[in-house]
Amino acid sequence: RWPALHLLQVASSRQAPPAVAPKIDTYVINLDDRHDRCQCMASQLDAAPQAVYRQPAVPEDACPQLATPFRDFKDAYDNGVDIGKRKVDNRTAQRSLLCTNYQVWQRAKDSDADFVVILEDDAILGESFWAAVTDFVSSCNGFDYVAVDTLEIDPVFHGGFALGFAHPDAERSQACADAGYTELFQSPFSSENMSRLHAGTHCQIIRRSYLSQMVEVAESNMALPMDTWWNLFLKSG
Repeated sequence: RWPALHLLQVASSRQAPPAVAPKIDTYVINLDDRHDRCQCMASQLDAAPQAVYRQPAVPEDACPQLATPFRDFKDAYDNGVDIGKRKVDNRTAQRSLLCTNYQVWQRAKDSDADFVVILEDDAILGESFWAAVTDFVSSCNGFDYVAVDTLEIDPVFHGGFALGFAHPDAERSQACADAGYTELFQSPFSSENMSRLHAGTHCQIIRRSYLSQMVEVAESNMALPMDTWWNLFLKSG
C-alpha cells in the first residue's frame, strides 16, 4: 500500500456508483472571525451527501500533546538557528494549521466513518466533487492519505519556487491504476532530497483507520507546516 499520495485528477473511468457508499465525514477548517468563508463553504457543502463538521482553527498552543512544541522552533528560527538543515517558517498560520489538523484527527479517529475529508475554508469544489470522491474511495484500495491537486514547488530555491501542477512520471504511482486513477503521485521530498515538495493541503482525503497512526507520527516527530509534514513523515504504514 502507498500510504501518502497526491491526487491530480478527481475523476476516473468508472461510471457506475458503488453498491454501498462508504461513510465519509467532512471537516472544514475555519477561523472564528472568517464568517464570510464559513458561509461560502456552507453554500458549497449543501450538496454534501453525508455529515459535515466545522473545525475551528486553533493556535499552536492548543496542541500540548505534540512531542515538539512549535514555540521551540519559532524561537530557534527567530534567532537564526538552522534546525536539521531546515529553517522552520514562523508564520502563525502555518504553525497553527498542523495543530488544527491534529485536532481533526483526534476528533475523527474513533468515529464510525470509513473516510475523512478535510477542507480548508478557501477550497472551491467542482460540481462533480462528491461523486468523484465517493468513486475514488470506493474503487482505490491502495492509499491511506491523499492530498488533492497540490502544487509542486522547490522550497529551497528562493524560498519556494513554483514548478507547476504537473508532476514528472518518476513520481507517478500505480497504486490505483487498475481502478482508472493514473494521475496519482508520491512525493519524493525527504530530508535528503528537498528539491520537490507537493505543497497545499486545501483538500485531504484520509482513510479513517489511518488517523491513529497519523496522531502517533505527529506526537513523535518535528512539528512543521502541514504540507511539509506529510511530505516528510507519511511515507510508510
